[in-house]
Amino acid sequence: MSIPTVKAKLLQGRKGLIVGIANDRSIAWGRARAFRALGAEIAVTYLNDKALPLV
Repeated sequence: MSIPTVKAKLLQGRKGLIVGIANDRSIAWGRARAFRALGAEIAVTYLNDKALPLV
């Protein structure tokens, strides 16, 4: 994911919780990747052990 440098630190210092990662196509997974790319610290929950490699 490529984010312009101006926005790269938009969420720097912020913390978030992402709930329900199911697979690499889930909305939660996309949000987690985007928030991290913008500098946020995140905690995640996942649906089951099949999703564990993603987190």
